[in-house]
Amino acid sequence: MGFVRSFIEGLWNDAISYGVSPQIFVAMYLITWPMWYYTMWWVVSGWHRKDRSRMRKGVWSNRVVTVAPYVYVMLAGGTAMPWKWWAFTVVLPIATTTLFLHKIKNDEWMEKWWEFYKKNLARFRFKKADQNTDKEVNQ
Repeated sequence: MGFVRSFIEGLWNDAISYGVSPQIFVAMYLITWPMWYYTMWWVVSGWHRKDRSRMRKGVWSNRVVTVAPYVYVMLAGGTAMPWKWWAFTVVLPIATTTLFLHKIKNDEWMEKWWEFYKKNLARFRFKKADQNTDKEVNQ
């Protein structure tokens, strides 16, 4: 247990040396963690209901919630990040999210994936047990 404690203390001290408040980062992370699941629920429920607006809101809010603590580290940290890291951590996620949301607008693409979803969802549906069989088991 001493190893874990020393590891966490090392991270804590490193964060302070870079000018980042570990308390703020941990608080942001703990606040955004349940929100991440909630926004994923919005995406999945939008998919299930064929509601593209709900999916778009869920995707964008999920991206914001995911990167918020790390953007704090990039902005508040005492060391300036090279432009390559900004491109990798900001531009690439925005570009891929925009590409996905552009695909959502395409009716043919969405119909193809909804059909695929319905077909594969049918594999996981269980048949209701016969009531007579249940009565025999209970006796």
